[in-house]
Amino acid sequence: MTDLLIDAPADAAAREAALDIRRSVIVQAPAGSGKTDLLTRRYLRLLAAVDEPEEILAITFTRAATAEMRSRILADLESAAKHLPFSPDELPRMAAARAALAHAERRGWKILEQPQRLAVETIDSLCLRIAHDRPLLARLGGHFQPVDDASSLYALAARRTLEHLGSPNAALDQALAQLLDLRDNRLSDCESLLAKMLEVRDQWQNAFPLSRAMSEDDWDQLRVHLEAPFHRENRRALAEAHFLLSAQPAIVRQLLELANYARSQGNEAVALLTGLETLSPAMPLEHWNSVCDFLLTGDNEWRKSVNVRQGFPATGREAKQRKAAMQDLLQWLQHTPQLHAALCAIRKLPPAAYTPAQWTTLRNVFTALRQAIAELKVVFAEHNKVDFTELTLAALDVLRHSPERVADITGNIRHLLIDEFQDTSRRQHELVSALLAAWNESSGESSGEGSEDGSDSTPSHQRTVFLVGDPMQSIYMFRQAEVELFTQVRDHGIAPLDLAHPGPETNRIRCHPVQLSVNFRSHAGLTGPLNSIFRAICSDDPPPGAAAVRFAEATSSSPAPPYASLHIHPQLIGSADRRPTLADFANAQQQEALDVLHILERQLPLIEQARATNAEYRVAVLVRARSHLAQLIPLLRDKKIPFRAVEIEHLSERQELLDLLALTHALLH
Repeated sequence: MTDLLIDAPADAAAREAALDIRRSVIVQAPAGSGKTDLLTRRYLRLLAAVDEPEEILAITFTRAATAEMRSRILADLESAAKHLPFSPDELPRMAAARAALAHAERRGWKILEQPQRLAVETIDSLCLRIAHDRPLLARLGGHFQPVDDASSLYALAARRTLEHLGSPNAALDQALAQLLDLRDNRLSDCESLLAKMLEVRDQWQNAFPLSRAMSEDDWDQLRVHLEAPFHRENRRALAEAHFLLSAQPAIVRQLLELANYARSQGNEAVALLTGLETLSPAMPLEHWNSVCDFLLTGDNEWRKSVNVRQGFPATGREAKQRKAAMQDLLQWLQHTPQLHAALCAIRKLPPAAYTPAQWTTLRNVFTALRQAIAELKVVFAEHNKVDFTELTLAALDVLRHSPERVADITGNIRHLLIDEFQDTSRRQHELVSALLAAWNESSGESSGEGSEDGSDSTPSHQRTVFLVGDPMQSIYMFRQAEVELFTQVRDHGIAPLDLAHPGPETNRIRCHPVQLSVNFRSHAGLTGPLNSIFRAICSDDPPPGAAAVRFAEATSSSPAPPYASLHIHPQLIGSADRRPTLADFANAQQQEALDVLHILERQLPLIEQARATNAEYRVAVLVRARSHLAQLIPLLRDKKIPFRAVEIEHLSERQELLDLLALTHALLH
């Protein structure tokens, strides 16, 4: 026992808290911290407490993760059944496996003979199961086949949409004609644009009028709805600037007096301020922009001086007095950074309403997209195939329209575990909320956090949610994942969707936050430098509403080697005042190839040493594009460095490249 205490990781207490099956938990876990092991151990602990194994549902995002988790659970149960030896650090997991197996034997589950009773599946397979179970509610017919790559189906639907050019439907014909005009009459561009919009339709489909013909009243209501965020943001920004200025009434009076004088001396930029006695947050945005133009330069800096162009001539007694007063006002404003930020924000505000031309274009875009959605559904039916977005939307339709009828799907689930929760898109997050709503609908129970001591409820009758992920990895944007969903759930809990009465969230499930810190995969030579980099680029206290992630350091369980382990070779292409040219990109590719060559040349002595002893020494170079490889191969041949080029399918999904891209994006930001 002493050895176990000595070998325990630094975050052992946090890991044990994550395994408390009496309460809902959300775990923030860095890369290499053993998330799969944690999930497995929690699953095994739950397996020792539930009445039936189907009461536990573990959701992952990839088939590989599903297979790995299921394999680990079964391997631990088999090891427990065979009483196989294990290392000291495996004792907690094996103890959980033995307890689970003993419980399974008492209840007669025969879990090793019937491993299909272990509910571990991808979120896509869950959606498929829900949609297949209720095909009419899902609005999909037959046993459709989900496909990973539906680009050809999107393209076909887009092509069929454009074939309606010149159709008797005047509104659709006008919409497609304008779309074509906006793309310089290039049909291929229009087809590509529509296909790309169909690919990401889960991000916009619910916000647009796509399900029925629209009357003029419907269009007017939609316009009010779409312009509402612009109005809200305008009101917020103007109210903030007004609050900061109104704190000094004398300053406002002086500002308006000086603006009146500047207008009388020919400064037309402040004409809208003429005659005003005070400022109001209800003033039109144009008036506030006049204030900004009066006080700020074109580069959004406080004016340091004024001259005749701003309406302050240098000659004459009154002119000198007015100019001096303006200089004093500007000098005072130099010490008000909050007001400066508020005025800069006003300059970035969009107009509060669409222009007639913009609204006509938007209506036409909606009309074209509505037809594209309809064509895509026909294409899916013809090919008996759907994409994963359609699966999610179909499952949501089922859960929204008939939660009481899916009790046989979700009603027996008492413990929900979700891996890689930072990869949740908004639609998938909504799906989880709908599952929890159907969960409560079927049982009438709350699934809130359990008691600390378990005295009021027992795991066999309680419902819990267990979420694990790493928001630091959410910059992968895996299938439109959004980082704020993880942080919102961590800070405020997750609310079951009120399917019958959408509105204020009720019965919110609070998840106990747990932070892991130990990385078992990388040595300190990597975690140390990366901690320093991310500490400098990540905010410790993101502003309210921001999607920024609070940086959490990872400590390694292995010491650093005696040599430097991380080298960065940045290239800055273009400049702040010049966009990069094709020649810039070509030169950057050539320089990148030379950098790789120099790295490989430093490895040659070790490669020769390995050859002499019949050992193996490999250096892997991941190249994202063929054009980069074309630059590198001639250099390798010229230096007679042996190599083998292997084309890897779905390279963008390789963990090595995702890690590299994540670090690169973070460094750039």
